[in-house]
Amino acid sequence: MVETIEHLPDPKKTLLEIYKILKPNGILIIKTSNIESLYAKSKGGDWDYILPGHLCYFSIKTLSKILALVGFQTIDITKKMNVKELIKNFGIQSYIMSLLLKLNQVYLANLLIRGMTFFVKKK
Repeated sequence: MVETIEHLPDPKKTLLEIYKILKPNGILIIKTSNIESLYAKSKGGDWDYILPGHLCYFSIKTLSKILALVGFQTIDITKKMNVKELIKNFGIQSYIMSLLLKLNQVYLANLLIRGMTFFVKKK
């Protein structure tokens, strides 16, 4: 589910259906934005992820809770941002920008990053 869960009128119901059809130890990957990220908080009402088609917004805490209620076991939560996204979103310039471009990927603290990817499995 890449950039999908936020469009669902009842995410918990959909996750229950997915849980039912997954085989034991089946994996589900969910990628969405983090409403508690520093980027989202800094933008407030101008956050570019607030869109008419987005019916739900999640933080790591809220999505973790829903997944656990459904019965999923969290394997990992990836919190990384591509360097180009970092530069675009935070306007990092000159020397710092050139250093970051050499790194390929930059891993940021939970509050700084924009998105989150959950890897969960059926118990």
